[in-house]
Amino acid sequence: MNRHRWFLVSAGAILIASCAGWLVSREYGNVTQAQNRPVTTASEMLATLQVEAESQEPYERSYFGRGLTKSGAANCSSTRTRVLLRDSKVKAHSSASCKAVIGKWKSQYDDVLIATSNHQELQVDHVVPVAEAWASGASKWTSEQRHDFFNDLVYPHSLIAVSAKSNDSKKDKQPSEWMPSNLRFQCVYIGYWIAVKYRWSLSVDSAERADLENRLKECGNRSDVEIPTKASLDIVDATSSVPVLSTPSSSLTGQRYSSCTQVHAHKLGPYVRGKDPEYYWYRDGDGDGTVCE
Repeated sequence: MNRHRWFLVSAGAILIASCAGWLVSREYGNVTQAQNRPVTTASEMLATLQVEAESQEPYERSYFGRGLTKSGAANCSSTRTRVLLRDSKVKAHSSASCKAVIGKWKSQYDDVLIATSNHQELQVDHVVPVAEAWASGASKWTSEQRHDFFNDLVYPHSLIAVSAKSNDSKKDKQPSEWMPSNLRFQCVYIGYWIAVKYRWSLSVDSAERADLENRLKECGNRSDVEIPTKASLDIVDATSSVPVLSTPSSSLTGQRYSSCTQVHAHKLGPYVRGKDPEYYWYRDGDGDGTVCE
């Protein structure tokens, strides 16, 4: 092979290798993750999460709306009922009045068997609490997206049926502050926590990231859980969005409209971030903390 031909072949090989490297990987902070293949482990999911300080925006649970219900169907179609029907260890069914679910549940948090759907005994928990979601990115979402998170039935580990006692002890705590008393479930719980944050593109703060990394080292593949599909978090223009709630949350007295134009037509507004809960119903296009001005 002459020197000219050897040079062309070598240059081509370098170019192909460079392009292949660009296609195969990209940087996530200090961790390099495969770009063109799905993540397969809890560690890989964690590596994709942005590290950010928690939001200090004022929070109210009402910003996430209510549980899903079907008009005229009482509680038979509520999010809570659907989770209880799904998680029962025996074939479950709703009572004739739709006020209860007949079944049997195993609370994974504390390994307790529960035979009643009474709220004082059995509750449905957001694995990543809504207050944590708010501080980790949900404060920037539309009200529709927060409503979808609150009622996430697509990924089965977002909402789970647990004992009221364990749920009351957990509250809004991160894994560094609270872990299930059921030792056999702790590593799986870490996997669930990371998976929900991955699904909803929620951030972790630096202390949370370090704690999760340490727990994953101890757990190994015991934290590997079903990988969720990523939720769509594209910003929806408030002028074209359709209200999700048929009625306002109990703590919100105002009527929700499909656009600020309708708000003005009813001689209402403006709404201020951190002061008026209605603020989170509409898009703050210029980011000045006021909508429908």
